Order: sequence, then C-alpha cells, then structure tokens
Amino acid sequence: MSDLIQPLRKSPALHWKGTWRADIGKLDPDTLQPDDADVTADLRALGHGEVFGTLTVSGADAQVLQLDEKHQFIKAGTDFWRRMNQSLIPLTDLADQWVAQEDAPLDFGLDLNRLVPEQLATHLSAYTPPSPTPSDPLYDPQSPTTPPDWRAALSDSPAPRPRPAGVPRDALRFDTDGGVSGLEGEPNGSYWFTARAPHHLLGYSGDGWASDAQLTVTQADAKDAYADLAAALRSIPATVTTNSVHNGLDVTLPEEVTPCARWACLPVQVPVRVRNDSSTHTFGEKITVTLYGTGYYTAPHAIKDPVGECSLTVPPLKPGTSLTRMCSFNDQQITRILDRHPYVFFRVDAASITTKATGPSRAEELAQQLPKQ
Repeated sequence: MSDLIQPLRKSPALHWKGTWRADIGKLDPDTLQPDDADVTADLRALGHGEVFGTLTVSGADAQVLQLDEKHQFIKAGTDFWRRMNQSLIPLTDLADQWVAQEDAPLDFGLDLNRLVPEQLATHLSAYTPPSPTPSDPLYDPQSPTTPPDWRAALSDSPAPRPRPAGVPRDALRFDTDGGVSGLEGEPNGSYWFTARAPHHLLGYSGDGWASDAQLTVTQADAKDAYADLAAALRSIPATVTTNSVHNGLDVTLPEEVTPCARWACLPVQVPVRVRNDSSTHTFGEKITVTLYGTGYYTAPHAIKDPVGECSLTVPPLKPGTSLTRMCSFNDQQITRILDRHPYVFFRVDAASITTKATGPSRAEELAQQLPKQ
C-alpha cells in the first residue's frame, strides 16, 4: 500500500470518469424520501484540493467547481436543480447561471473531496489488512497472522469486480474489502495501478460504481487544468445567486399582541419588522404571519387556534437595512369568539421562505489564489 500511496500523494491531478448509483440527499430527510439517481462524472481533482468538471444527475448536466468545503459553484438547468431537490430559493433563480452553493456543498452521493490525490492517499493510508483465514489460497499455517503477498494472490483469485474500461490487462489490483471505506462509504473497493514502479493509480471499481469507472493520472496537463479552472472562475459574475442553508432575514414580531374587546377590536394590527443582518448578502422573502386567538385568558404559548393569516412579500433587502410592515387581521373567526366572550387573547407566529438571495462570488480573488503550476 505504501508503494501506491507515495506516488499518489505527489500526483498533481487525477482525472475521474465514471458512474455511480446514489441516494441524492434532501434538505428535509424526515419528509422527503431520497431518490436513486445515476450520477456520471467527468472531473479533474487537482493536487491542491480543487475538483471541477461535469456531473450528470439522471440525465441533467451541471458544471461544478469545488475549491474546498466553503466554495462550491454550480451552473445547471432547472432539471438538474429539480432532481437534486436541494434548493432553498425558486428554481427560476438558479437555472442556467452560476450559483454559489454556500455552507453545505451539494450531496451527489459521493464526497468529491475524496477524489483529490492527497485526500485519497490519506484515506488509503488508514487501510488495515484483514487477518487471513485457512481458506485463503496462500494461507501459511506457520505464520497465521501474516497477510499473504497480494501480488501472488492475484494469480489465484479472480477480481471481485470488473476491471474498469481503459485499465490495461497487466495492471495490478489492490482490494480493500473490509479494510477501508470505499469511495461511496461502502466497505468494498478495488484500486488498479501500474504494474511497474512507481505504481500510479489507474482506476477504481467499487460496489457503488459502474464497471466503466475510469481513473487516469494526468501529471502532464496539471498546468492546463489549473488554467482551465481559472478561466471558469473568471466567467463567474462578481455578484451571484446563493443557495445557502443560512439564507434569510431576521423577522421580529411583538412579544405580546394586545387583547381586544368586542367594542374595539377589528382589525387587529400586528407590526412585522424585517432586518438583513448580513454584511455581504441581499435577501428577499415571503413571510406568512399567523394570528392565534382564544376567549379565555391563558399563557400565549398555549393559544393554539389560528384566527387569521397575513402574507407579506419583502423585496430584496441590502446588507444592514430593515423595514417594517403592518399585518391586518379582520377574520370572522375573531368575531365568532367575541360573540361568546368579552375579550380575545392573541399569540402571533411567522414562517418565511427565501425568494431572493445574492452575494459576492469572490471568483476573481479565488482565481488569483490558484497555484501557478
């Protein structure tokens, strides 16, 4: 394994081509069931941690640039975003433009960072060979805890998975069944590499990958790969749509809504204050304010019956700005309570959906920070 890891750590780039079957993650796993998706990749993973190229999810293409766990940019059509089901804003604001996927990279059923040479080498260095059993072809009863020589074992044991397309017949194979997690979180996988030292990685085939998964080392074109990545970054506008789990505005409601009597009640007016606390991003939201009421005095949190609803559309608010809107409730349910009781006691709550989110891409700055191979 050390013979394989040493040149892998020094690789300036790896070129991945393959297909895997994935349960694409959802924003709300309690209410949305994951869908099996065929994900096809044509990606270059560079030695300094960058991964970029094309991903196709159930037939929908996307350009992906992932610089680290904090910077991921996606450009794809509506079909892709609908299949991913991981958008927090309307699909029309995501389609066919560069989108900054902030805070949590999209889940493709595969950790793209694992494709980076250094990450993969670190992953494989944790391999622990399983103890041999008497049924192994090269089991040595004189040394029962010593793993058999893997090179000799290849001649006596068939490959557990098909050799990837493009991998030559004389390639050596290293199986990690039960000894290290596979690329898709499975315990099984086979790594194929050149027969002669230094043993460069040629391919990978695992339980989560189709048999045509192909991996080629691309040391010669690492400089071109970084140039292509820089050009892609510079095609991204300075301000982009963002898809972030932390998108949103700070909505403030009154802690208490004044109870009202039948002689002076309707309409019930509730001020709603909205503030953008971000220093960099602009947000817009659709806010639904619900008023709850009862004819009996009780603690506000115990009031459960809705008596009115108000919808507010907040235009995009720039960083550090705020506005206040008034929600007016004149629902007949309030009148019915007043027909039976002298007062109505209220509680108010709000839910919001982000309708617009934009922020700085820093793409030019990130392009300048790329290594000059």
